[in-house]
Amino acid sequence: MCTPQTGPDGSMKRKDLPSDLLTQGALNDREPVNQQIYHLLRKAIVTCRIQPGASLSEKEVSDAFGVSRQPVREAFIKLSEVRLLKVRPQRATIVPKIVIKQVLDGRFIREAIETSVVAQAAKTLSSETLVKLSETIEAQSRVAATQDIANFLALDDIFHSQIAEGIDCMAAWAVIEDLKAHMDRTRYLTLGEISPLSDLLTQHRTIFHALEARNEAKAVAAMKEHLQELGSTLWRVSRNYPDWFE
Repeated sequence: MCTPQTGPDGSMKRKDLPSDLLTQGALNDREPVNQQIYHLLRKAIVTCRIQPGASLSEKEVSDAFGVSRQPVREAFIKLSEVRLLKVRPQRATIVPKIVIKQVLDGRFIREAIETSVVAQAAKTLSSETLVKLSETIEAQSRVAATQDIANFLALDDIFHSQIAEGIDCMAAWAVIEDLKAHMDRTRYLTLGEISPLSDLLTQHRTIFHALEARNEAKAVAAMKEHLQELGSTLWRVSRNYPDWFE
């Protein structure tokens, strides 16, 4: 879990942008540059490397990656669309606080989509997809043993996306990805202490066993329980770090 920097009174201190952040993960020739920059910055914000109040400039990012401003501008626009950046004309572009209402709205919509996905999956999922899900859970188990929260979170996304892929509806996952940015920031803050990794791993196994048994009702109930975990932990983490939330 990230450790936000706080002052003596518990208020959040501004964390400067890490000097090594923008050069991590060299850009490749396989994906569009704007998408790569978007994903690198999104991960950095979600995992607290870039904290609320930090400012970003197109020039800073384009210079760091050695690219023109156009792909950086496109990445900024996408980040603003998922509410991870607040682009202000003629002023600094900043990382906003986590908006509790957006977390709750995202969780509500995600539950509606994913319970429908898992209900269909219980009826139609192939044995090949079940093997993939089992392998992902075992990979999560290994990273949980070392408290590797960043990779645990990445594998969590893989698990859920594999279910959508298994029913040939990646469009459902694409919608979820766009609306869950603030959910991801909150989850990263809660994982390990407020939400033990072992508990979330057990929830994934329960979903998997229900799918394996072709039990639609149990799969839906297990998915609901898993996604509603965030509702109970949100208030605790927002009290612990009030300057991160609004």
